[in-house]
Amino acid sequence: MWKQTTFDGSDLGLLKPFTFTELSSVILPRMRKSMIFLSSGELRAYLEKTGRSGGGAHGHLEEYTRSDSSGKQYIFLKTSNFEDAGIKTEGFIQWYVQKTLEAEGLGSRVPKVYDLITVENGSVGFSMTVIRDSKLCSTYLNSSQTLEKDLVHILAQTAVLLQILEDKLELDHRDLKADNLLISSKPSMLYWKGKIIQSPFTVHLVDFGFACMGQSGVTRVDASDGTLPALDPCPKEGRDLFHLIVSFYGITHVRSNLTEPMRSLFTTWLTVQDKSCAGMAEKWLSTEWIYLITSQKKFSQSSCRPDAVLNAVNHLL
Repeated sequence: MWKQTTFDGSDLGLLKPFTFTELSSVILPRMRKSMIFLSSGELRAYLEKTGRSGGGAHGHLEEYTRSDSSGKQYIFLKTSNFEDAGIKTEGFIQWYVQKTLEAEGLGSRVPKVYDLITVENGSVGFSMTVIRDSKLCSTYLNSSQTLEKDLVHILAQTAVLLQILEDKLELDHRDLKADNLLISSKPSMLYWKGKIIQSPFTVHLVDFGFACMGQSGVTRVDASDGTLPALDPCPKEGRDLFHLIVSFYGITHVRSNLTEPMRSLFTTWLTVQDKSCAGMAEKWLSTEWIYLITSQKKFSQSSCRPDAVLNAVNHLL
């Protein structure tokens, strides 16, 4: 699929259609003095820093206002903390994931990518929508007064999104955790096999820096830039929701307030090849050990497949 697919990147400021294998050589718009210019020299947008910044171990975020002929938006410009990191592939994956969900009426669930650019120091970056009025999922859960209800709705919404992306793109996020979900206050309505899932908040997926897509005999698209094994199958059964559920269990407020029925579900979800990971989730940050488990070629956790998790929490919605 990926070898044959030609992408129209005009909404990213790319002047020619491209295939994924051509992405590495595509001439990108360039940022100079807080302006973005197309490769033709035409002005694309003005940027103005707001003073907000953030990011994690691999990527840096700087907030700007972005102005063009359609108006002004708040955006984050993401650049890499490391030379030669796969930021161009990450931007491409996030762009394509957002467009795929947009075709399903769910485009707001992933920040929209506006520009894939060469920044002033010569490295690559991409700009994306700032999701206003949102909190990290970990922050949201730590202050939740209706913890079990919130957990169920976060899992259900996330599972629906992951199932769509697995079916359409063979995508694994590979770094899904409570800090890579945002919760915004807008109510959500999703449909799953004839069932309406109504939630008092909306879940958004962010940070595709480890993501991969396409494995069934097609070109592999991998944003991890060698951080994770190149032969790691994609998608891998139950990996993403296993990561997420482990990170939830590592939050003391969550773990301490599970009802027995929900604790029983967590026990099932956290058991891999008859071995419980609950003890590790309690003692150590998941980033210290979880990739050693899930990057194993034979890792599989059928109870954490999106459809399995949806079936498990269906009666609690």
